[in-house]
Amino acid sequence: MRLQSAVTPCARVACLAIFCLSLMAAGSAAQAQETVAQVEAVSGRAVLQRGLTSLTVEAGLDVQRLDEIMTSGDGRLRLAFLDGTVITVGPNSRVLVQYYLDALNVQDRRPRFLTLVVGILRASVPKISSLGWSVETRAAIASSRSTEWIVEASAETTSVLVLGGRVEVTDTQGGRLLLTGGEGVDVTLSQPMAAQPVRWNAVRVIDAVERTTLR
Repeated sequence: MRLQSAVTPCARVACLAIFCLSLMAAGSAAQAQETVAQVEAVSGRAVLQRGLTSLTVEAGLDVQRLDEIMTSGDGRLRLAFLDGTVITVGPNSRVLVQYYLDALNVQDRRPRFLTLVVGILRASVPKISSLGWSVETRAAIASSRSTEWIVEASAETTSVLVLGGRVEVTDTQGGRLLLTGGEGVDVTLSQPMAAQPVRWNAVRVIDAVERTTLR
């Protein structure tokens, strides 16, 4: 007597669905583990959080997608990304590395971006980075294709200063403002952004540059 298969069509479908979900999870894990940058230099204390693992930041450390970098009051570091972009993180800052490449190490058509949770960073984006870069905070998004700019974020306010080139700043209410070299703007959460940028005074510019410079 021939035994009938104990696996029903519904069970086969369920197994296939579980297999597909496993592949998707594996793809997401691989995507999260992509190395996208390397710590070029560091001074003071900084920590990299990767999932449940905390790593002391040292020169030469690889940085992956979804890593979070935290600097102390004396901590500063410089990140060199694969496209030539350089991000300098200042003291008392938290930066989350977001989208950069897909799981197959092929450049996607979406711009690269970081989330500045709190603190200050300087971005230097080369012209070869045609897809551009964005730095997101709670109050605003600063985006550019090739330029150098500084972003500082607190719980309620984001300040953007352009050192060279052009940067577009978008607030949470959809307002847009284009900044050029020497211009800056302060964006406060849930309030309309100023209609025009301003030129920051020398003292404020020097302070922002100093805090995003490694000696």
